[in-house]
Amino acid sequence: MINKILVAVDGSEPSLNALDYAAKFAASEEAELTILSVVPNLPPMAVEGFTPEYIPRYQEELEQSYIEMLNEHEDRLKEEHPDLEIMPIVRMGSPGKIIVESARAREVDLIIVGNRGQSGIITWMLGSVSRFVERHFARTFSRS
Repeated sequence: MINKILVAVDGSEPSLNALDYAAKFAASEEAELTILSVVPNLPPMAVEGFTPEYIPRYQEELEQSYIEMLNEHEDRLKEEHPDLEIMPIVRMGSPGKIIVESARAREVDLIIVGNRGQSGIITWMLGSVSRFVERHFARTFSRS
């Protein structure tokens, strides 16, 4: 039986598709749905006109945009699934690591993430959040 589901959302089309799927599935299972958005840490940039002292302000603005996005989708899902228990969470850090940590902390039964379908050199260079979550969640979390 699935009691708790976590879905990771970054605003991309694949993540929003995953959110809609997760909400429908959670509603059908009468499960609690955690919607997690992870604000990535901004790296220092060497761009003309950009100075490092702006990073905290940009980081705050980015975090606020994630909060607003989650609030909008939470409101929409509550209209579509009035009985669905939704827990929105915004955290900062490495997305894969934060997803796995949050899943463990909330003792979820299932994680749903969107996949952009990248493979090969792009995945090797950038990494894959869904691949990281699959490997680390399956390895580090088990139900007794």
